[in-house]
Amino acid sequence: MTNDCSQFLDDAEIELGLAASTPPCLAIASALECVNPPLRARLLNRLVAAVGPLALAVVGGGAFAKYVRRASGGAPAVSAEDAAAATARQVRELVHYVQQANPMVVAQLMQDLDTQCQCGCQ
Repeated sequence: MTNDCSQFLDDAEIELGLAASTPPCLAIASALECVNPPLRARLLNRLVAAVGPLALAVVGGGAFAKYVRRASGGAPAVSAEDAAAATARQVRELVHYVQQANPMVVAQLMQDLDTQCQCGCQ
């Protein structure tokens, strides 16, 4: 595992056999596996905030349903413990949904992963 997430994002496409045109869902989910829990929680908060209540109840097998109530009262608050409990598949489904609904959020997340976690990985 590398300590440079930008390199990790680049390598994820190669290691997972992804074409350059493949949606970034797998790369982001893989990168989120390498970041520290507080950063993972912040990034998941951004993804969850971009999803409506109905989708929160469905995406990732309902893993994010508990944020429906929180989202109606303000910004959802994914804790570091919640972020650690989210599986790569659940995160991948969430990223895939957000990418379809609002591709700019995912594009910004990719940029932020590239700049924020230069060595914040564990």
